[in-house]
Amino acid sequence: MHTSNIISKHINHKVFSSFIFILLTMVGILFISRSVGYFEKSVAGQLDPNIILNILMLRLPDFLSFLIPFSIFISLYLNFSNQYSSNEIYAIFNTGTSRLSIVSSLNKQLILILVSVLILSVFIGPATKQMSEEIQEFTSFEKKLLQLQPKILNSVPGSAGKIYFDSMNQDGFTDVVFIEPNGSDISIIQSKKMEVLGNEADNLELKFYSGLMSSTLKSGDSFEITFNEFIHPINQDNSTSSVFSFRKVFDFDQSDNFINIQWRISLVIMTLSLIYFAFILAPFSPRASVSAQFVPGLLIYILYLASLIFYRDTFSDNSKVLYYGLWPIHFTYILLITIYSKSNYFQSLIAQTSKRQIFLMAIILALMTYWIAG
Repeated sequence: MHTSNIISKHINHKVFSSFIFILLTMVGILFISRSVGYFEKSVAGQLDPNIILNILMLRLPDFLSFLIPFSIFISLYLNFSNQYSSNEIYAIFNTGTSRLSIVSSLNKQLILILVSVLILSVFIGPATKQMSEEIQEFTSFEKKLLQLQPKILNSVPGSAGKIYFDSMNQDGFTDVVFIEPNGSDISIIQSKKMEVLGNEADNLELKFYSGLMSSTLKSGDSFEITFNEFIHPINQDNSTSSVFSFRKVFDFDQSDNFINIQWRISLVIMTLSLIYFAFILAPFSPRASVSAQFVPGLLIYILYLASLIFYRDTFSDNSKVLYYGLWPIHFTYILLITIYSKSNYFQSLIAQTSKRQIFLMAIILALMTYWIAG
């Protein structure tokens, strides 16, 4: 029993230390690549450089929901492959430790990882992703307003309205005339000052101070109202919220809701499937190098994730296919990997993979990863 505990601790240490290393490395790579993209937008005047770090931190939970499954899969896959290649696993078996005992020793950590992916992909990730999009939209709206010219009639971003103002400063716009058509009706707001309110893309507002609002109706009637403060909403967006709801999971009439929830839950199922793949694909030929083991593992992850994304995007409007959600992809991959893991062809293919083939596969996988991350 004492020997078994030592072996369990040894395996846990190797698996989860490499898991943390792989995860941090992938997060760093993704942060750098996304930072470059955001700075390019900033240089082009499409994004405020002061909010780049905020956006990256808000996107982190969404990134982690993809990177955690990859990291634990590669960690398990490489560690157990190396143990089989070096015959270390057989020495462990000789101590009386079974495969089931090895798997059982990892249960607590793997369950924690599954719960983490569930929370990140279903709850936190969608919410923080929406917040980052709202921040970008709000700063984009402010940038467009700041580009308006004084003492001429400007179009208002996100609105059919027109605006005229005398000057602009840190407190807002002064001596403003705002004209907005609404069908056959026309509203005109004149005020001493106007400022932009709100920090959400679907709740942007223009606040007017000390002015007069006049409206001309289709019937020909008109009226005027004086005000001290008046708030006018801009760019209202009543799109479906990304917040999780169990009711939405079974709402087959709302395809957007259903496919989005299915997609988020699929990341949890994919994590469980990848853990299963790692255990059944580990016993490779001793001739297989670490590189030859790593690239097929990466290929499995990329193809699995790409298939889910393709299925989601292609059939999101097909109610008959949508009814079954993304389950066919999961079942197909589990079946194929199980069959191939039992075949000699699969093992010999990995063992005979050349360095040139590994290099070419790595380039292809890098391009596919960039496409998925984008």
